[in-house]
Amino acid sequence: MKAARLVGPKLFEFLDAEIPVADDGQVLIKLERVSVCGSDCRHGFNIHPEEEYPMDVGRPCHELAGTIVESRTDEYHEGQRVIAIPAPGKGGLVEFMTSDPSRMILLPDEGPLDEWVMCQPSGTVLYSCQQMPNILGKHVAIMGQGSIGLSFTMITSRLGAASVTVVDPLDYRLEKSKIFGSTHRINPDKERVDEALAEITGGVGPDVIVEAAGFPDTFNDCFRLVRQFGTIIVFGIQADE
Repeated sequence: MKAARLVGPKLFEFLDAEIPVADDGQVLIKLERVSVCGSDCRHGFNIHPEEEYPMDVGRPCHELAGTIVESRTDEYHEGQRVIAIPAPGKGGLVEFMTSDPSRMILLPDEGPLDEWVMCQPSGTVLYSCQQMPNILGKHVAIMGQGSIGLSFTMITSRLGAASVTVVDPLDYRLEKSKIFGSTHRINPDKERVDEALAEITGGVGPDVIVEAAGFPDTFNDCFRLVRQFGTIIVFGIQADE
């Protein structure tokens, strides 16, 4: 089967590998979609100690969707579509992967896998939102509108927030956020974020602010912008610098 692995900063190697064999209680999945997580980007662009290269076959990606082609468990059968997480130390840049039922979730037959694979990152956002206080009638601000930030926008807008303000320097992301439920949009390169949030919240600041960009500046801004005794959700993976 075809496979890939990270062998250095920004450098992947493509290679042939043996198709794994499913043990009793496992399934063999033909992987069809891979989503790139923010942590994968950190692996790909950051410089790791020399002894960590090359990474194991398939690493670092781990957000996967595909179809079961062989089953040795009664819980799943051939032809079913699933999202799956590799076993510890394994990666998803492979054509075929074995998996235990505990590391898979069954998908419906309808709908493209391109969309279903996003259940994994959106699921982590849903868990973070469950850690928030009740936001019914509250003001929420979200720093960053990549895939994670948009997921926060989608979920918080449906939890009854009075306002969902999104902050991102890319206008096309701000425009896309309208579909997901943002009520206000701020481009920090064009206006002052603190002044805009003060106007939106009546001068008190957001009740909840989410850091979903992964940069030290936006991380620090959260503590400056949130209202007194407000809540900060730190989701973005901070850069080393």
